Amino acid sequence: MFQPAEERVPGGALDVIRDHGIDGVDAIVGIHCEPKLDAGMIGLKSGSISSAADMVCITLTGPGGHTARPELTVDLLTIAAQVITELPRRVQAALPADAEIKIIFGAMHGGDAANVIPTRCELRASIRTPTLEVWNVLPALVEECVAGLLAESGAGFEVDYTHGVPPVANDAAVTDLVARAVAEEFGADAIAPVQQSWGGDDFAWFTREVPGSYVRLGVRNAEADGPRLDLHAGRFDVDERAIDLGVRLLVATTKAYFEGGKTS
Repeated sequence: MFQPAEERVPGGALDVIRDHGIDGVDAIVGIHCEPKLDAGMIGLKSGSISSAADMVCITLTGPGGHTARPELTVDLLTIAAQVITELPRRVQAALPADAEIKIIFGAMHGGDAANVIPTRCELRASIRTPTLEVWNVLPALVEECVAGLLAESGAGFEVDYTHGVPPVANDAAVTDLVARAVAEEFGADAIAPVQQSWGGDDFAWFTREVPGSYVRLGVRNAEADGPRLDLHAGRFDVDERAIDLGVRLLVATTKAYFEGGKTS
């Protein structure tokens, strides 16, 4: 199965589900490249293997003015900087002490001239948590914290919160089936344990509908020099032999399923 819009939230998997793309499916397996693992290694994990990932856009507005007299207007970029630094702390403080969350701003757009305080500034951030319970309360909590932070600033604001994807939850039985297929096709030494990632993936919507397992496919050239790069690194590269290995993995898993390894 191929699907569009994997990198957008809430993701193209929802379109596949709405179009009945997984009707009648008993189990689902997906693979995602993992540049930290050498080609030939397969990363497996039961339970949550990714995190929930949301997006928020915060638009700040003010009357604008001259940078010579910020006291006469709303110093919008200074307020934006306060939102960037303070919002993560406020949200964290409002959650239980053991709650894990990352609020990281990736874009800030406001102003065109060094001597002009702008009338509008837009902030965009990703918000991540490995915990489903925290994910469920984040939209309301973030808006509440933004409102509290800006209450006395004089700035207008709008919070556009996109509830993205929940964590991918790997089914233990399906993951065991994949492990047996890996051992049969590549040998037991090809299995590598992996940790739950802070990254998000819309494969999560499939695993909420049917039992499934999301697998990390090693794509690093073991003979390459240099560090083990993360996903989306500027010098990201793929050992193309991993393409063949990924196809063999899916075929071996399907074969194991229909030759008696069914999960139900």
